[in-house]
Amino acid sequence: MLGKRDRAVLVVSILVIALAVAGGWWSGALRPDTRPALTSAIDVLPASTTIVGFTDWAQIRETLEIGTVDTAGERDELTDESAIRDLSTRSVIAEAGAMHEVLGWSAAEVDWEAYGQDRNGAAAVVRLDGSVSYDAIRSRLREAGYTQDGQVWSSTKRTGLPDIMAHVGFVPRQRLIVMSDTKARIPLMLDVAAGRARSLAGNQAAADTARVLAGSETVLMQGGTLGCETSAVGGGADKEQQARTAVERAGGLEPYLFSGRGLVDRGGSGFSAQRLVFAMTFESAAVASEQARVRERLAAGPFIGRFGQLEETVRLQTSASDGPTLQMAFAHDPETDVFMTGLGPVLFATCKV
Repeated sequence: MLGKRDRAVLVVSILVIALAVAGGWWSGALRPDTRPALTSAIDVLPASTTIVGFTDWAQIRETLEIGTVDTAGERDELTDESAIRDLSTRSVIAEAGAMHEVLGWSAAEVDWEAYGQDRNGAAAVVRLDGSVSYDAIRSRLREAGYTQDGQVWSSTKRTGLPDIMAHVGFVPRQRLIVMSDTKARIPLMLDVAAGRARSLAGNQAAADTARVLAGSETVLMQGGTLGCETSAVGGGADKEQQARTAVERAGGLEPYLFSGRGLVDRGGSGFSAQRLVFAMTFESAAVASEQARVRERLAAGPFIGRFGQLEETVRLQTSASDGPTLQMAFAHDPETDVFMTGLGPVLFATCKV
């Protein structure tokens, strides 16, 4: 027979075990992630992804000093102000005005959002901030006309939501919602999130590029020659010849394996307001080091393919390589040109002339 002291020890032991189990379930349910948000995001995108659009909504809310977003007016303020400052350009949910009404959540309840595209399709992932329950989300989906087929919820009628939200799936332990306009894409996204399929984070060139861009409110990453093509100088023979002459004078451009750009917003106006970073990962550290010098020469003078001088829009602060990855950081005035569309000539960031 147990004595009083033994019974007390047993009760305490059972309580500790119960708390540990409960705590394990709770921590498992939340899966705290201390990595940079961009690193977490590319780790839930398929390894085949060649275009990444990333938006750090938690950081944007902090930058814009909006705080808690409870009303329709505050949600409009968030989307309007972020658009004005080029912070939500890569988002696929920023302009989804019906989201909160239909689903009970929107960009205001999202920590970060990532969009990934490859030749087989596209999908988006959002990490919720914890203020919305998955039971409430499922209930709203049923009310909106979504039906469940295994792990996939699909819309059966027009909802006013973006096409990318036609099919959704959940990863509650990581507070993730995956979305795609193609039903077959959802199981792949769920497999990547669960570690059953390779993620883009396993691509060393993509991971190195993301490391340089971590901390940005908005990011565009492109694999292979995509960045070369979208930033090349066009618009006529005169401009193209001007670009070729400048590149020959600077020393020549080499292609990269992965490239990207990110924007850090400090608020306010003028060139102290934003930091615009371009990242390019090459085949070797030697190429990256040589390209840092070449591209620095192209980051001043006439903005070939656009208007005026580069210094009227972006002012180079640093150009340096770290291993195979080159980083070029600029001071940017948000009231001048925009760059997060990924479209338009940027000679120092291309490799095609």
